[in-house]
Parts: sequence; structure tokens; C-alpha cells
Amino acid sequence: MQKRDAVRLVESGNLTVRQVAEDLGISKATLSNWVDKARKERRDVGATPDLTAEIRRLSQGETSSSEWDAKS
Repeated sequence: MQKRDAVRLVESGNLTVRQVAEDLGISKATLSNWVDKARKERRDVGATPDLTAEIRRLSQGETSSSEWDAKS
């Protein structure tokens, strides 16, 4: 699992920093630093978590069903 995946687990709101850190066998402080850094980077570029997720989705070649309907 990569850092961004661990951060995504925390930011999904389903698991706490402590839970994710314990599951991955890393310290809570390390994971908190990763989360803080990711949030700061998004603020610096003006990206919200929703925008970041959408950019990731599009970069992986995924499209929504409404996009497919519009192309048909």
C-alpha cells in the first residue's frame, strides 16, 4: 500500500488515523504527517478532496455513466 492509499483511507472518514496506522504497522505520528502533508499540498494548489478524487478518476481513464450516455 502506498502513502496516498493510507491517506485516502483516513480521509474517507470510515477509519481513524489510529486504526489505519495500526493496520499498516506504522506509527500514528507518521500517518498523521502524511495526512497533514497531503492536505497542505491540496490547499496550496486549491484542490478539494472531491476535485482530487475526480482528477485521479479521470487520469485512470474512468468515466461516469452520464459521460458515456452523452457520447452515444
